[in-house]
Amino acid sequence: MALTAALRALIKTHPQPSLLAQELVQQRQFSQAHLEASPVSDKALMGFELTWAMILHQDPAQDVQLVPAS
Repeated sequence: MALTAALRALIKTHPQPSLLAQELVQQRQFSQAHLEASPVSDKALMGFELTWAMILHQDPAQDVQLVPAS
């Protein structure tokens, strides 16, 4: 939860939040591909995916868009 809150706060206060959000999404995709190709446990991969799902979850009460509009 602390990681989620910290990353949301970082994005929200960044001078270009959409740009930062795009970069974080790209880094997540790169990291996930690397983890999937590595000999990590399914439990570790699931933890990674769940963490990012919480970070990227869209909360309508917040004015920050964590996933860039396509």
